Amino acid sequence: MKSFTTDDFWEMFYQLPLSIQELAREKYELWKVNPLHPSLQFKKIRGNVYSVRITDSYRSVGVVDNGEIIWFFIGTHTEYDNLLSKL
Repeated sequence: MKSFTTDDFWEMFYQLPLSIQELAREKYELWKVNPLHPSLQFKKIRGNVYSVRITDSYRSVGVVDNGEIIWFFIGTHTEYDNLLSKL
């Protein structure tokens, strides 16, 4: 699956602690090789919106369309919950 990001994603990404940025990069590399790896908990949230687990406290969210995913969110689980309430 091809993967893209939005400008908003990168704004959120660079606000994260460096340790979380590093973990997010590691999880992305794992996702590219095996999106269904159990540690990622890559799952459909609603419609064509999917999430992936960075840590217990951080998530990333993207929209899947025609075999591509556009990552538009990365943040804390609280921010993730707030996002879900708006979807």
